[in-house]
Amino acid sequence: MSKTRRRPLRASQGATAVELANPQETTKFGYSPAMVEETIHEAAQRVDKAPVGEVFVTATGSVDVINADHLAVMRDGAILANAGHFDVEIDVRALDGLAVAVHPDVRPHVDAYELASGRTLLLLAEGRVVNLVAAEGHPPEVMDLAFGIVALSLAWLAGTVPAGDEGGKLPADVHPVPADIDAEAARLVLAAMGTRIDTLTATQQEYLESWRFGS
Repeated sequence: MSKTRRRPLRASQGATAVELANPQETTKFGYSPAMVEETIHEAAQRVDKAPVGEVFVTATGSVDVINADHLAVMRDGAILANAGHFDVEIDVRALDGLAVAVHPDVRPHVDAYELASGRTLLLLAEGRVVNLVAAEGHPPEVMDLAFGIVALSLAWLAGTVPAGDEGGKLPADVHPVPADIDAEAARLVLAAMGTRIDTLTATQQEYLESWRFGS
């Protein structure tokens, strides 16, 4: 559920980031970026006030986003979920080391880690990608488009000899999918769904490609 969809539920939300563009966008939508430590310590110090730091969701693709130091000060009942990468974004091994008891499946896909302080932290989906483990994160409607783009890209590679520095081969690098392949994949999906869209007239296309018109 996105931040904008959670807003009507009166959820108090915060976001952490390491890249400049993301917190800029977050601020534009009225949320206050913070460091992970600030979010967790605020929760630990303000348990008698508004609920802060009750749910932590990582979505970075990196490692140790929530580590042992963070886990040690989280409030009782905090919920941990990873929506980004492998089971390394949340340091599950550190959590297991801090726990004096682990109660698996207290609810479906929820393990309760009881700490020596008496606090309990709730880990979703064993720290793995939560939308895949605990839900249907890759429905056919998503995967058919992804696999379609892969198939069209492979056909393009097999049937095209792009210009390059090594005898007509693409140089070793990460190359973006050509825009016309993205467009063709979208066209095929929309056609299969029976969806029709408008097309630009020749005059509109000429206008968009020109810099001579307008003020």
